[in-house]
Formats: sequence, structure tokens, C-alpha cells
Amino acid sequence: LAEGLAARGHQVLVVALVPPGRGGDQPEEIAGVTVVRLESAGVRQIFPGVPRGSWLQRRWHQVAEWHRVPVGRKLARVLEDYQPDVVHTALVSGFGAIVWKVARRYPLVHTIRDSYLVCARTAAFRDGKACESQCASCRFMRIETRRALRDADLVAAVSGYILQRHFDWDSLPGDMRTEVVYDRPVVAAPKRATAGRASVVGCIGKLGEFKGTFVLLDAMTMIDDP
Repeated sequence: LAEGLAARGHQVLVVALVPPGRGGDQPEEIAGVTVVRLESAGVRQIFPGVPRGSWLQRRWHQVAEWHRVPVGRKLARVLEDYQPDVVHTALVSGFGAIVWKVARRYPLVHTIRDSYLVCARTAAFRDGKACESQCASCRFMRIETRRALRDADLVAAVSGYILQRHFDWDSLPGDMRTEVVYDRPVVAAPKRATAGRASVVGCIGKLGEFKGTFVLLDAMTMIDDP
């Protein structure tokens, strides 16, 4: 999205997070896009290889997402410097709800790509199965998130299913302006199977039970490889 907008002549700024001590706050140019990385302790929960701490520390990090003031101040300074015509947020784990409090001064669009708004684990998946309703702890942990997002001008979602879940679980007000915008991947031309050679399927993304990885693997064992 960022590179596509830049290729069309727009000025695009991407703000991301890095763990403390990894070097951040200095802008760089990547494929015509200005990238600013802010150091934040909040990314301990989302970056692999970064110690996550004890159970109590993890709960504290989740509560702290309500008011992650240091990163909010840094983000406010960045937005003040660049004065965007529109702010688009997507995966905000680590930023927390404060990203919307800071960005409410500008036209604001948020795209729902996961269950972050309704689930403290961001997956709505527990004990080997998808959650059919929102548990009391997740509802409590997402109180401030629901409040902060109400100031968005538009909420988009990558599927009607995930959008409806957020309405069903009262994460979005009934009068919120919404759109379903499906991802449109570039589909490569199919390749002919090579005689005597098994097909190779690549999976790029996070591998995990909640992603349906094992369902896919089980299904593939039922396919006759030509």
C-alpha cells in the first residue's frame, strides 16, 4: 500500500516500532517511502527473540496499552512535523489505543486485519478452537480500545466476517462508517507440473494453530499429487 501510493506521486510516511536499544527515531527512505521507527517497550509482546517477562509483567504490558504515553508523545511529534492529510492505522499492537487518541486531530482510517480490538491475544483463539464469544477478561482489557477508536472517520476490514464479529462483540458503534476492502494479491501464472517431481507449496506468514496451518497440512494429505 505504502509503495503503491508513493509510486503514484503521494508523500507517504510509515511509523513503526522497534524494541528499546535497537536504534530508532531516525527517518530513512525505503522505495520512496519515509520510514520512522520509534523505540517502545510495548514491542516486547510482539517481537520474536525479545524476552516477554513473567505472567504479571505480560498482564501489565496489556493494561499499559491503554495509556502508552511515551510512544504517544513521540508519535504526536512525528505527526506534527509531517502534517498528514490522512492517517491510516492497521496493526497497532505495541502502540496501543493512544495511537488513535493522538491521530484524532487528522482524518483517520483504521483497517481491521486481526482480532486485536476484541482479544488481548489478538487471535480470538483459545484451547485449540476459535472463540465463539468475547470472554470477560478480553472485554475488560479492550475497554479503552473501544472508546478510542470511536473517533475514527472510517473503519475498514479485510473481510465481512471479521467486521461483523467486531459489531457482534460491541467493539464498534452501530453508526460507525465501515467498508470491506479485500486484499487483492498478485496471482502468478500457474506452472505445469513436472513429471516425476512432487509439487512444492510455499507458505509465507506466521505459522500457528490459530492461523489454520495444521488444517491446511491435513487437507493437503488428501490431495493426489499428479
